[in-house]
Amino acid sequence: MSGFKKYIASMHILLFCLVFMISDRFFYQRAEAVQDTRRYLDSATC
Repeated sequence: MSGFKKYIASMHILLFCLVFMISDRFFYQRAEAVQDTRRYLDSATC
């Protein structure tokens, strides 16, 4: 089951990357929102 949980976790990381790329385009004019998203992703992946 541990391997399955690792697979789910990797899928969540891929989803976060997709959301980040989409939000990066949507909030391109708002640099603050993008930086907050990047800070959240950095803390989540570490």
